[in-house]
Amino acid sequence: MPPGSVVVSGNLPAADGSYSLYCAVIVKKVDAKTRAKTSINDLLRGD
Repeated sequence: MPPGSVVVSGNLPAADGSYSLYCAVIVKKVDAKTRAKTSINDLLRGD
């Protein structure tokens, strides 16, 4: 994963739809708004 990526779990379906594989989906790069939302986690964890 590139540094600063926002990643969520997802799946990648086969072309014929017969199965899908779990994967990590890169949604976006971290920005100031994302940092503000996650800063409470840093406080709770003591980072």
